[in-house]
Amino acid sequence: MKKKLLLLTTAAALFAAAVAPQASHALTDDEKKKLAGALVGIAIASKLKEVQEDKKAGGEPYVAAKNVRCFPEVRKCYWNGVYSSRWTQHEF
Repeated sequence: MKKKLLLLTTAAALFAAAVAPQASHALTDDEKKKLAGALVGIAIASKLKEVQEDKKAGGEPYVAAKNVRCFPEVRKCYWNGVYSSRWTQHEF
């Protein structure tokens, strides 16, 4: 929760700095589009991480990465259908 608050605060500060008028340099439309895209990306990544953590806490199996399925109930992960101690340690 603290990471999410920090992430959102940082994003808000970046956005405020970008849209605030500055005497030396104003953002071009292209720079504004890039900044908006970055903020949307941050929001999406934050939401995906939240959903993944909810699944992990709820005990539902989830996909940690391509070809990696993790099962929180038994605290094990499988890569290409084979038990993976590396992924298990990483996730749990």
